Amino acid sequence: HMPVRDIHTNYPTAVSISHGINAALSKAEELNNVMTIAFPSVGSGSAGLNPDDVASAVLDTIASYLENGSNLDSVIFAFNNETGY
Repeated sequence: HMPVRDIHTNYPTAVSISHGINAALSKAEELNNVMTIAFPSVGSGSAGLNPDDVASAVLDTIASYLENGSNLDSVIFAFNNETGY
């Protein structure tokens, strides 16, 4: 599980999910020989968010991270369905 609850409301938001994704990407960069990272439909499990509501924030966060320079070769999205993505 990725901690995605907003520190002010204690509920998950697109912003808190973006922070969690940035943290995961940064951690992957710190680890030796990690070239690929995979994300499930973050926020749509126990957090209960609709994937359609967070998809653009997730994609924008990852695209921005990669555009700013990254050693990662690929990011994989592991979803049961691709509704929002």
